[in-house]
Amino acid sequence: MTDRPTRVAADQMDAAAAEGERQSGERVNAELDASISEAVRTIRFGEVLAARGVTAVALDEHGRLTRYHPDGATSPLE
Repeated sequence: MTDRPTRVAADQMDAAAAEGERQSGERVNAELDASISEAVRTIRFGEVLAARGVTAVALDEHGRLTRYHPDGATSPLE
């Protein structure tokens, strides 16, 4: 097999390079999305916020909006 020179229009080369960059960016975004999704499943944000002295608001076990205070107290949001 012998190598033969190939001619490709410059605009086609530019388009191919741009497509490669786009696909690479999509892959990186998908990897970041997977990492963030995993962190959301494993990190207990209420505990992290309480340790920092922040009052959090979330749904309680009955589906009511509730304040979770850093001292462990809770109060319903009305």
